Amino acid sequence: MNSYDHIDSVVRSYKEGKYVLDHEFKSAIESIFAEDVSDKSVASLLLALNTVTIGLRELKIIRKVLLHNSIKITPKNAGIIIDNCGTGGDLLNTFNISTAASIIIASAGCSVAKHGNRSSSGMCGSADFFEFIGLDLSLPVDNVAKGIEKIGIAFLFAPQFHPKLRRLAAVRKRLGIKTIFNIIGPLCNPCTNLFGQVIGISDAKFIPAISSLMSSINNNSILVRSNDGLDELSNTSNGIIVYVKNSNSTMESFNPNDVGIKLARIQELQVNSFEDSIRATLKVIYGKAKKPLEDIVVLNSAIGLVVGEKAKTLADGIAISRDLIISKKPVDKLSELISMHGNINKLIRLEHKYNL
Repeated sequence: MNSYDHIDSVVRSYKEGKYVLDHEFKSAIESIFAEDVSDKSVASLLLALNTVTIGLRELKIIRKVLLHNSIKITPKNAGIIIDNCGTGGDLLNTFNISTAASIIIASAGCSVAKHGNRSSSGMCGSADFFEFIGLDLSLPVDNVAKGIEKIGIAFLFAPQFHPKLRRLAAVRKRLGIKTIFNIIGPLCNPCTNLFGQVIGISDAKFIPAISSLMSSINNNSILVRSNDGLDELSNTSNGIIVYVKNSNSTMESFNPNDVGIKLARIQELQVNSFEDSIRATLKVIYGKAKKPLEDIVVLNSAIGLVVGEKAKTLADGIAISRDLIISKKPVDKLSELISMHGNINKLIRLEHKYNL
């Protein structure tokens, strides 16, 4: 059976309501990377996967295949290393919340291996943001590891570490909808010595499977979701927080008012264009954003500080994050990152353009 046949067989099974065995599913996922498979076949599998219930079994198989084909790094002497990444696909056109939060977290002295990609269904992905402000996305992976070791942060551009996924990115972009690879992306960080992760989930049905998966691979992770669908801890509505530690998970409800955060409207966080997203993200980092924008970022940086053991509680993390923004340490950290891994002149020009 060739690669096309593996995909076609699984797609037909799903259409006919048949159970797909583990080895059949694994073969179909592996076939996505085969040169003899057309983009049309890849798209057919992605669309078929959107019609069935994806659980822990499927997530484990996809993650295993992706990591087997990835390039990995193991930064040395970097202390606690975390990642914060949303699954995307909420289609709400917010600015780069987790990206801004990652800079604040790193400025607190917690190393961040920020794993991300270009947007496939949103306005501006983390890779789009970093590239626009001057980061070189084509860096050799060894340089990325050195960034974590020397300045406590680096951006792990998914296509550099998962080279076989490059053709898949183009297919996903053309489809313009969220797929299972939105969900699996945050679970496949190629940094082998992550201490923990913050994972934002837009689709509530994946929370049980992802929390089970994280409990088996990571000792200190937190999953977050807003009740209005944002894959973030949000100031726009109540939400949930799932703490995963030492193979145990506990879920609790979240109300922004309980930590002194005023409720905002989702429209206050939305952007109308790619550059609007860049501007809003930078304004938060530079301490010049409107309160609702800053509030949602400090919420998400706070939860990262809890994972990275820089804060004991969410309230402590919020206070630390606000102090960091006032101190301008996130600005310094962003400048360090771009200076080391890109063209700082691009960032300087944007500072003048946006009056930062």
